[in-house]
Order: sequence, then structure tokens, then C-alpha cells
Amino acid sequence: MTPTPPRRWCWKTADAKLCSIGVIAVRRFDADVSTKGVVCDRKMSPKLKGQKYKCIIRPVLQYGGECWPALGRHTQEIRVTEKKMLRWMSGVTRSDRISNSFIRGSLGVRDVWEKLQECHLRWYGHIMRRPREYVGRRCMDMAVLGAKSCGCPRKRWLGVIKSDMRANGLTGKDVEDRTKWRKFCRKADTGNGRD
Repeated sequence: MTPTPPRRWCWKTADAKLCSIGVIAVRRFDADVSTKGVVCDRKMSPKLKGQKYKCIIRPVLQYGGECWPALGRHTQEIRVTEKKMLRWMSGVTRSDRISNSFIRGSLGVRDVWEKLQECHLRWYGHIMRRPREYVGRRCMDMAVLGAKSCGCPRKRWLGVIKSDMRANGLTGKDVEDRTKWRKFCRKADTGNGRD
């Protein structure tokens, strides 16, 4: 029998997961003094700040995102957090009345939600190219038995994938052609041709 961790530890872990969008990013900055200096320093070039954003902040925002059936409130929360981080890095406040697209363009980064779409599609393509006996593939084909609950159906991961595929002009048959799949679901950042 394994000992159960103390109640306080479980709460902190759950709190860190719930607040992972902002809290973990701040903790990473505090842990890395050189990053904090580069991100906050007005003398550093926006290109370098954009690269630090791509290496440190965006992975924290996207952690585990390929499996989220993201609701509208999740999308909004991630976008707001990203805008706050980009404005903080640029040294711009909302009262300066500089548009988010201008800030994003000067740092050379894409919208975090577009990159999450890329993560969703990349993971879906990986699963669908696996053999039929693979556990993840069998779970994709599984149907839940029982009566539906009243009201609007809950948002599911496959529903998010289908809407992402529609937005990128992909079909279910395109999964097998890896080059076409990668070409249509990849969203490179504006600063350079790759990401």
C-alpha cells in the first residue's frame, strides 16, 4: 500500500495545474535570471525577445495542449495571458494604445491559439498514422454507451480537431500524406520562415 501524500501537497499541485498559465511562467522567469534580464530589458532587440518567448513562454502556455478540448473560456484565457506577456516584454501598457498585432509583428510571433491548432493537428495526424491495434487509435474509435444528457452536447476533442481541420482545409484522407498534412497544419511565425 502506497502512502498518500499530505493534503496540502495535493492542493499545491492542483493549484499549480489550475494556475499553470501564469504562475509557472513567472516561476520560470524567476528561476532563470538571464532570461528575466533579456525579457525585461528595453535595450534588447525585439527579435531576441521574440526568440525567448518562443523558447520559454509559449511552451508553458501550450503544455499538454494537443489533448485539450478547449472551450471558449480556455481560448480567451490563453490569449489574454499571451497578450499580457507580449506587452510586458515590449514594455508597452494598454494606455499606450498600441495594437496587439503590431506588438506580435515586432516580436515576430504568431497567435498562441494558431500554434495550439498546429499542436492539435500534429497529434491527431500522429495518432491516425499508427496501426489500428495501437491503444490510442482504438480509443479514438470507441463509442460511449448510454443515454445522452439533456441540453447541448459537451465539446469533445474530436470536435475541436474537426473544426481545426475545416479551418486549415484538410480532410480525414489527408492524414496518410504526411508532407501535405504538415504543409497545411504548420503555422510558421512571422519573423522567420520556420519555427
